[in-house]
Amino acid sequence: MPEIYIARNVVDGTCYIGKTLTTAQKRWHGHCRAATHKNLQTHFARAIRKYGIDSFSIDTLEICERDVLSQREKFWIALAQSVDAPMYNMTLGGDGIPGFQHRLESRAKMSEAHKNKRLSSEHRENISKSTRGMKRSSQTCTRISNAQKGKPKPSLRCREFTKEHRKKLAIAHIGMKHNDDTRAKLRAKWQERRELRELFVIDPEQFETYVSVDIEATGPIPGPYSMVSIGCVAYDASLRCVGTFFSNIEELPFASVHPETQKFWENNKDAWLATRCDPKTPDHAMIELLKWVNSLTGKPVFVAYPAAFDWMFVAWYLHMFGEKTNPFSFSALDMKTYAMAMLRTPFRATVKKAFPEKWKNVSKHTHVALDDAREQGDLFLEMLKANGVKQFRHMKLEKRK
Repeated sequence: MPEIYIARNVVDGTCYIGKTLTTAQKRWHGHCRAATHKNLQTHFARAIRKYGIDSFSIDTLEICERDVLSQREKFWIALAQSVDAPMYNMTLGGDGIPGFQHRLESRAKMSEAHKNKRLSSEHRENISKSTRGMKRSSQTCTRISNAQKGKPKPSLRCREFTKEHRKKLAIAHIGMKHNDDTRAKLRAKWQERRELRELFVIDPEQFETYVSVDIEATGPIPGPYSMVSIGCVAYDASLRCVGTFFSNIEELPFASVHPETQKFWENNKDAWLATRCDPKTPDHAMIELLKWVNSLTGKPVFVAYPAAFDWMFVAWYLHMFGEKTNPFSFSALDMKTYAMAMLRTPFRATVKKAFPEKWKNVSKHTHVALDDAREQGDLFLEMLKANGVKQFRHMKLEKRK
């Protein structure tokens, strides 16, 4: 079965990510033969000769189908590069050598060789003749179209005309009238817009679903450190609990545990063991999270205490493993800031211990993601009630009679 594998240098931590149609161990033997017998001059081969075969550990990152093997190799290389992991890889992965760059010395030599080099008139004429009447295939047109999608298109609106140019344009349009066909099209378009406005009445009050989110991690930021557990509790516009989500997550292969976080988990061993119970792969956990959030009615609002920490991990994991889609968009509701505004206290002084007793509930903070998300959500509901927030109506499209 095709595999994505990682070879780690146990001496300095540098790694190499590759793909194979057999097994990671068989591919590793091939690397060793190429380095020791064929004198291959790549970063990885030179490292094998320098540190020795026994200085490397081989692990399988993923087992996948053959048709997505190159794509998954690119993904894992990009993931490692995003967290600045030291790498032996010289390219971006996949078929061929995408991302390969010549050394500065080689580029200087090639540049010097092409300086002042001009094509002869015959050569230019031959190139011109070879391209005359050439028609692109449908596949080529499709590739060009896909490559241009999302790029800004040149438009007259983006140009800055001089005063003289604008004056000439104004004079040229004086007395210009639309022809009958154009007037008919414009009339039909405006009539269609009027009918749509009259057909529907939009209630400006929008339905929002508050999603209390709590995550557990192995460090202060995502990438170098892992999110090991996530818990969510959703509340609808009537402030009722309408669903929960929970998943433990496998640690990232390149990540480590921050020393301060390590001390925290050593003091909360039961909570740590809870995060290692039936962990899912990051891909699986984020896809399931997306499905759950998208199944909620209304617009989801990310709620956390503090939101900056939890949202940072969730947004990063959704981007890397969840089809680069974040249903919470780029905003989050920070309970600490919300409490600061309600209590009129300085930000640093706004802590849970200073909250009114009527906000507090019987739920305990156990450092288990789902328990903490529920305790946090109950606290948030009390804050909403104290602030006078009432039930919202969801956005409705009501057909006029």
